[in-house]
Amino acid sequence: WLKPCWLERNIASPPKPSLFFALASLTMLLMIPIAFLIASVVAFDEAVGSPSCHAQEEVSMMQKTMVVSAATTRDAAIQAAKAEGAASSVLASGVIVNDMVAAGRTARSSSEDAVVSFGDRACRCIGISNTTGSVAARIQGLSFKYPSEIGTRCAAWDSVHHPDCMRASPPSWCSKQWCYVDPCNCDTSSLPPTASYFPDSMYLNYPVHYSYETCGSIDTYTADYYDEACLNQQNEKDCIKYSKCSWSLSLGCVGASLSGISCDLKHTVDIHVWGQESCQCINVANMMPGQINMELNNMTVAYPEAVGSMCAAWHDGVHPECQGGSSSTSSTGEMPAWCSAKWCFVDPCTCSGATPVVSDLLSEANYHGVSIYYSYDTCGSKDTYTTTQNSDACEHQLTEEACNASPFTCLWSFMGNNVGHVCRGIETATYCAQTAQKKKASSGASSSSASSLL
Repeated sequence: WLKPCWLERNIASPPKPSLFFALASLTMLLMIPIAFLIASVVAFDEAVGSPSCHAQEEVSMMQKTMVVSAATTRDAAIQAAKAEGAASSVLASGVIVNDMVAAGRTARSSSEDAVVSFGDRACRCIGISNTTGSVAARIQGLSFKYPSEIGTRCAAWDSVHHPDCMRASPPSWCSKQWCYVDPCNCDTSSLPPTASYFPDSMYLNYPVHYSYETCGSIDTYTADYYDEACLNQQNEKDCIKYSKCSWSLSLGCVGASLSGISCDLKHTVDIHVWGQESCQCINVANMMPGQINMELNNMTVAYPEAVGSMCAAWHDGVHPECQGGSSSTSSTGEMPAWCSAKWCFVDPCTCSGATPVVSDLLSEANYHGVSIYYSYDTCGSKDTYTTTQNSDACEHQLTEEACNASPFTCLWSFMGNNVGHVCRGIETATYCAQTAQKKKASSGASSSSASSLL
C-alpha cells in the first residue's frame, strides 16, 4: 500500500479515517472474490458451452431442415437435420416440415417407406410422376418401351429398359439416377444435355434436357454413349451441324435454349399454348409415341402421353363423351362444350390468377409430391367440365362432413368473414404446407410411430 500524502504531512497527528473511506475500502475488498467468481463462471461456460448458445444452435439446426413430424422430439429433429443435410425453416412450436435440397423430398406411400427425390432445389425434375402407361424411346434407331413417367423423378431409368443395360456386364451409367429438367431453371455446375431418347420433347416451348447431377449422380452416359450431344462437339463447325445445338463464345457447344438470351425470352411464350405466366402448364410435351392411362368411371382410358402439357382440348376424341355418335349424352347427339375447351395440368403451389381443380383422372399421380390439378382458366377457357363430370371435386362439397369424406384431397377451410368456410383442394387451401401425399403417408404410418404429416 502506498503511504497517503496526508499521512506524510501530518505524521504526528493523523486524522481519523472517515466512515465513507472505510466503506469504500470494504467494498473493494469484497469485489476481488466476486470478480474472481465471475471470471471462473465465464471460463467454465466457454469450456462447456452455455445452455442459451446450445438452444440457439438447436434452433439454427432446426431451421435447416423440415422433418415431417409433429411429435418428434427436438433432439431427434436436430439429428435428422445433421443426417439429411436439408434446408428449411421452423413452421410452428417445434413442428417442422421436410424440404430436402440435394437429395430431393421424402415421400411415403401407404404401402412402403421409400425416399423419392425430385432433384436439387436449384434444378428440379419436370413432368408428372406415378402414372401408368408407356412411351417409346428412340435408341440406336430403334424403339424401346419405357414407363410413361420416365424422367419425372430421380431414378435409374435405364437399368431395366435400355438394351445395353440388359447385358451381363452393363455400363456404369445404367445404375445412375437422372431426370428431365428445365434448362432455363437449372443451376448446376455442369450444363444439362439435350434429351436423346425424345429429341422432339418440349417443356414450356423449350427442348427438354436431362441431368444426372441434380440427382447426385456422375454423368458418364453423355461422354461415353451420346456422341451427338451438344456438349461433345468441340468446335463451332461440328456444333452447328445439329439444329438443337448453338455455339456460345463463353460456354462452347450447348443446347440452343442455353445460348444467348433464349431463356430470357421464356416469359414471352404464347399464354394460349403454355398457360398464363402465373399458372403455366407442367407436363412434358411430344414424348411420343406413348400413352398415359386414366381411370374414368371404373374403366381405363388411354390419353396421349403429353396430356395436360399445353393448352389443348385433350378430351376431344378421347373421352367417351367426346367421341360423338351414341357415346354422347346430349339428346341431340352433339358433344358437350367442355370436349372442345382447352385446359392443362398446373402446379397449385405456384398457380395464381387462375382456379385449379384436383384432377379426377390422375388420383394417384403427383408433381413433386403434390396432387395433380387442372385448369381451364389458365388457357382462357370456361370450365364446364368440373360442374358436369367431376362430381367429387372439392368445390362441390358444401358441408364440412361432405368435404371431410375426401380427407386425402379436400380440406374444409376458412376464407374470411365474407365467404366463410368452403371446401378446397388441400394444397390450395394451405398454400402447399399440407399435401395429399403427406396425408396419405400419415395414414399409412405405423401406429407405433409418433410422427404425423402436416
